[in-house]
Amino acid sequence: MQIRTIAKKLPRPIKNTLKTAYGAIPSRLRLGRAFWETYHFLQESQWWDAGRLQDCQMRQLERLLAHCYTNVPYYQRVFDERGLKPSDIQSPSDLQKLPYLRKEQIRKEPQAFLARNRRQDRLEHRYTTGTSGQPLQFPVDYDELEREWAFAFHQWSRVGYVPGDARAEVRGTQIPGPKPYEWDPVIRVLRLSPVVKDKETVQFYLDTIRSNHIRFLYGYPSSLTYLASLIERYKVSVNLTLTALLFASETLYPWQRSLAERVFGCRSYNFYGMAEHVVIGGECESSPAFHCMPQYGITEVDPKTGEITGTGFLNHAHPFLRYKTADVATQPIQSGCPGCGRNYFPILADVEGRLQDFVLTPEGVPICSCVLTFPFKQRRTIARVQIVQETFNRVILRSAPVGEADAQYEAELTEAYAGLQHILGEGVTIRKEGISPEEYMGQGKLRFILSHLPREIRCYDGSGES
Repeated sequence: MQIRTIAKKLPRPIKNTLKTAYGAIPSRLRLGRAFWETYHFLQESQWWDAGRLQDCQMRQLERLLAHCYTNVPYYQRVFDERGLKPSDIQSPSDLQKLPYLRKEQIRKEPQAFLARNRRQDRLEHRYTTGTSGQPLQFPVDYDELEREWAFAFHQWSRVGYVPGDARAEVRGTQIPGPKPYEWDPVIRVLRLSPVVKDKETVQFYLDTIRSNHIRFLYGYPSSLTYLASLIERYKVSVNLTLTALLFASETLYPWQRSLAERVFGCRSYNFYGMAEHVVIGGECESSPAFHCMPQYGITEVDPKTGEITGTGFLNHAHPFLRYKTADVATQPIQSGCPGCGRNYFPILADVEGRLQDFVLTPEGVPICSCVLTFPFKQRRTIARVQIVQETFNRVILRSAPVGEADAQYEAELTEAYAGLQHILGEGVTIRKEGISPEEYMGQGKLRFILSHLPREIRCYDGSGES
């Protein structure tokens, strides 16, 4: 039995003691072998020339395709139906011989995407954010998670982050209790609720960040920006020594970056990625464009629509080949950055496709889609979700079941309803409503959040322009 499995079953006091002891171990020993191998490789390969990066990318693609054909039923069937072998794909452009992969296909036959040679006790389930109204569940292995963090830390190193540095995270779901925070000594992360409402909690958060000697804040742009706006509203003294703000998971608007940098008194860093681990890209020291990393996967951009398709190298437990992300890259698209000298490709000026309204509480608190998806992430019987805001204190929860509505669907919907009520607060009335299959069958274009509040209130850029 794996150590992680045993640890999860221990009583909480014992787990906390072990976490504290483990967290005292230096990061060079605490972070795993897969992490350090990947991190050191990235620190070196970021300066390779384009030809060497292309060769590296192709070798990883060859290994992935051979694995998929041998071990993953869906891809074996796709190759055989087209009379192909992995060796028939000699370049990234040859991937066009394979069909696109969409979420609907995975939901239709999830078992067909699982690799037969992966040990079940080394897998964890992950979920997409669900901002399309359809969160997707899939497994990853522990080594993949370590490698993913190596890519994130490598990018953050451009603004001074070093593996092992403590950080505060303002993201994820709400943290209950009078002091809504969690300190994880193993990974040195201070977790804070993404939605706070009073001056006392804001002051408590700043004091806790300071007492833990944290120099980096990581989180949703909406959550970090809202915390910054409360600091200004309540005229709270920041008095922090921060190195950088690390934005992720949402579209970052210029007004958000400007506000957060002004209040927290430091620079920021933004990067683009997704739970499926098919594309990752971040800013460099001299450009806000997203430098997609060829060591991570293959990024395709449709020349007509700009839609991004990704083939990720990290996940061999549940591979994603030519996965349609539904995100759209804006022009210009280029290879290589003259500012930093990295030969990454492609380099995207910006990424659209994640624009969502916020839900505003009666207190004026904007709650982003990434937070509102949490009550629905682990639901197996809820196919689609939409949240409609009619007024500040009235919201409609619209949903549709997987197949026919049954007792399990009603039970999961009740649990999700309670979770949404907890996030929005008791001052908001939530009414349930169904979604017909005809409404969302057209490739899933139903918006997760639909706001009927005035445009100038729910604006995206802070000036009334959405």
